[in-house]
Amino acid sequence: MMHNKLANDILSEGNEVYAEWMNYKGLHKTRLGKRMGIKAPSAFLEILDRKLKYQGRQLIYVNTWTVKASQYCPIGDVYAKKPLSLRFHALPCGRKIQRDIFSAWLIKNVNETLDKVDRQKCLNEFNAFYEMYQSFEEKMRSLGEKHISSIGF
Repeated sequence: MMHNKLANDILSEGNEVYAEWMNYKGLHKTRLGKRMGIKAPSAFLEILDRKLKYQGRQLIYVNTWTVKASQYCPIGDVYAKKPLSLRFHALPCGRKIQRDIFSAWLIKNVNETLDKVDRQKCLNEFNAFYEMYQSFEEKMRSLGEKHISSIGF
């Protein structure tokens, strides 16, 4: 039931939904295995795609291996492999952005062939994104609630 509500919330926010194509079965064999089973991300994506199809749309998958969202920095136009334990992406100017949020924003800005981040689009939209991100992070921190450790704050 929680997956249905989340899917409805996501669909109320826009008309395009992007996701990384991942091997979720392979992730079950890592240290994330138990958590992956409980959260069931592939089941969630199936529900989301089904709801999109009711509207004549479909889930848009980006090429995980060529986009490399968790490794790319459009500001410096560089790729840098990072350990999963590193929860923030550090920009060349010193600002930090929560890694998963930054990756999602990069995926939103992929090119038409879905295989690379559109750097110019990122540069054009970065300031608006960063302002929105700062507001979100301040709100999350001000709630005084404990969050899962993967969030990082």
